[in-house]
Amino acid sequence: MKKTLLFGLFLAVAVAVSASAGVDIRIGIPLPLPPTVVVQTAPEFIYAPSLGFHVSVGAPYDIVYIGNDYYLYNNGYYYRSRNYNGPWVGVESRRLPPGLRNHRYADIRHFRDREFRKYDRDREHYRGRWHRPGEGPRGEGRGGDHRGDRHDGDHRGGEHRGEGRR
Repeated sequence: MKKTLLFGLFLAVAVAVSASAGVDIRIGIPLPLPPTVVVQTAPEFIYAPSLGFHVSVGAPYDIVYIGNDYYLYNNGYYYRSRNYNGPWVGVESRRLPPGLRNHRYADIRHFRDREFRKYDRDREHYRGRWHRPGEGPRGEGRGGDHRGDRHDGDHRGGEHRGEGRR
């Protein structure tokens, strides 16, 4: 009788423990290897108030500057670096800063281009902010004081097939 009672108690505890045990399965889809990015000169970044971050202007690649990090958009994927020229590390979309994660790159280009047109129309009185790597804190170099005509109207990023986020 005692053996049956002990066995029943043991069985009840085993069932309770197994019922509370959870299963955690994670399937990771690896990001493609970071692209080889060579930026000959430091790109300029214009602050787009509609986005809340800086976006590259006239660079051969789509790069944004948020906080102290650069994010490269390439073929539908994002990569992060502390330097505008890499090395780049893949970033899952859920780990992107919220301001970046909430916009398709086509929209980012739209807001960048709109802000650049404001600057281009009246460079002497433009009050927006710029970031240029190696030049003091963000926000310095306001207006047209050091921009010149270097952009020649080309303020688009690189060509990309993917427009959506992943």
